[in-house]
Order: sequence, then C-alpha cells, then structure tokens
Amino acid sequence: MPVLTGAPRRRAAACWRLVGVALLLAVAGCTAKRPEPAGRAAAPTGGSPTAAPIAPRLLAGVPLTGPTGLELLVSGNPPRLLDIDAGTSRPVAGIPGGLDRVTWVQPVGRDAVIISQAVTADGQVYLLRRGAATATPVGRATDVVTSRDGRGLWLWRYRGGRRCSLREVGLDGRPRRPARRVDCDTQPAADTDLGLLVRTEGPRPDEPVTALVDPDDGHRLASYPVVHAVAGDLVLWGDEELDQGPFTLTNRRTGIDQQIPRPSRVGQAGGGLLNPDRRLLAVEFADPAWDGGPAQLLDVWMLDLRTRRWSQLPGMPLLAALKFTSMAWTGDGRLLLLGSFDRVGDALAQWRPGQDQLAVRRLRLPADRAGSDSFVPRPRPPS
Repeated sequence: MPVLTGAPRRRAAACWRLVGVALLLAVAGCTAKRPEPAGRAAAPTGGSPTAAPIAPRLLAGVPLTGPTGLELLVSGNPPRLLDIDAGTSRPVAGIPGGLDRVTWVQPVGRDAVIISQAVTADGQVYLLRRGAATATPVGRATDVVTSRDGRGLWLWRYRGGRRCSLREVGLDGRPRRPARRVDCDTQPAADTDLGLLVRTEGPRPDEPVTALVDPDDGHRLASYPVVHAVAGDLVLWGDEELDQGPFTLTNRRTGIDQQIPRPSRVGQAGGGLLNPDRRLLAVEFADPAWDGGPAQLLDVWMLDLRTRRWSQLPGMPLLAALKFTSMAWTGDGRLLLLGSFDRVGDALAQWRPGQDQLAVRRLRLPADRAGSDSFVPRPRPPS
C-alpha cells in the first residue's frame, strides 16, 4: 500500500509508489527541533525480549447487515461497480480492455478517475462521474495525481529518453496550468495544502527523496526521508528504515517537530489516510512474508492528530493478501477494508470511530484486478 495520505489508494502494481528515502533539507520553518511528549503507543516499538508475541488473527466481527448505501468502484479489467446492498456487479463502460493492461482508480472530489495503461504505452485517463456507469476520456498520462480542490488532475507523462512533462487539467481535460518540462526523476505523489508532494532525485542516485514543491514553479520547499501523510500544516514522516524507529510529526507553520512513537511491530509502515473531519489518520503496517512467509500480515492503527495518541483498529493484526487488500474512508466517516483474507476469502469490513468490532460481509471481487487493489466508495445510486 502506498506511503501517502489522501486521494490515491494503491496505484497499479506496475506503477511507482511513494516510499521515498532522503535527508531533511534545512528550510525556513522546518529545522527547529523542539520534541514534545507524544501520546502513549499501545504496543512496544519492537526489539524488546519482554514484548508479547504478535498473534495474527483471521478477519472477524459482527455481520454487516442492513443497508450500507454503498457502491464501490473497484479496479479490474475492466473496472467494475459493486452494489454492496444488492450484491450485484456491473462493468464500467468506455474503458479499453486487454490482458496487457493495468488499471487503477482513485477519488477526485465527488467523482472518480480511472487510469488504464498498456505495458508499452501511456495511460489513458478517464473520469467517472458520481452515479454514472460510463467513463469519459480526459487525456493521457503515465501517472496521475488529483488536484487538492477536487476539480482537476495533475498529469505526469513520460515522453521518451529524459523528456517528461507535468501539467494540471480540469476534469473536462482543459488546461489549468500549462505543461512544463520536469526531470523524469521527479514524479508527483499528492497535491497537498503544503504544496505538491513529489518523489525526486536525492544527493545520491540510490537515495531518492520525497519533497514538497511549489506547484507553480517546482521550487523545493522541504524534503523528508519518507512521508507517510500530509494533513493541513502537518507532515508525518520517518526514516528510510520503514520497519524501525519512531515517526516525526512536523508542523510546517510553527516549525515544531514532535516525536510520535511507533505503535506496531508488524512489518513496514505504509501510507496514512485522513478521515473526512481531518482528525483521525489511519496508518497501515504490513509484512508481506510474516514469520518467513507465505502468510501476510496487516496492522492498522489510528493516530488522533489532536491528542497525538494511537489506537489500534479492532481485529488487528490481520492475515490478508496484501496485494489485493486496501482501505478507504467514506464521505460519512466509515473506514472500509476491502480485499482477500485468509480462510475468509473476498470480503468488506466496515468500522466507525468508537466501535469495538468490525462489521464484515463476504462478497465477490473481480477475478482480474488489473494489477491493483484500489477502490473508491461512493453513494449507491437510487433504485
């Protein structure tokens, strides 16, 4: 799963994911080091001989009964719309097919964007409006990031050799910012309140960095070893060793850095997803070869950005097929886990803040996920 908050869940497996490594550059307002005590983690940070052994669990909880009001846009070949309440599935029209294609989906405002890419060609970018089942073309790109205001898309395109371009367009494909040439080592990851987050070349070729840059001119504002989330003025980041050490929460407005203990001993820290009221950050920890494999383990924790305290999602850590499992918040504040789970199969798990159990419903996902585990929840259309 990607290391980043906000819009994109997982891009296609063949696409780059933001897990950058770098050094924190000295920039105004970002170099002050004034650690404050953070909230207590509910789990040891690893390495202690007295730490309790980790006990993996199977997906369990109360049955997810009654109407959910959800329709899920799920990556596939072609992408499909799953009506959770009716138990039906229908393909999205207007998307090219073919076994050589990878496809991923992500939210943009009230709508969704679909990127379908052949192995030897640029991706084709489509918009799927809320309530619609037919996608409309927007343009071509190698990678796509949704605009912060939900009304546009950043299109990054590889043009051959060392030639790459970046431009912002509206959801109708019309230019919002003109195309400009960018270094092919600089790829966008998210459009945030603090600037465009990109992966770019670091001091050494084997040390890429994650940086905040000015969206207008590309001027670098700050860079960090690994960014896990950007939420308002806050940047949650850590070292390149994704399975070790604490996090740092940097307030870009005040310049204060606060150390946040690592709550989980499971695998590598991944991306964070901010809930709609912008208080809870869901951060995933994953081990693709638990205890030497082949089992895979997922552990999800919530960081309260007001109290700086962690709480573990009920039912964790969980045995799951990581390449086919991801999470997303709904507009009304429910966290959804969708994927394939050991001894359970394909399922949807739902959680509302404050609940002490997951609500679980089995379902059937597309057999061909087109190299991605991405999905976008949206309101179920009226019958």
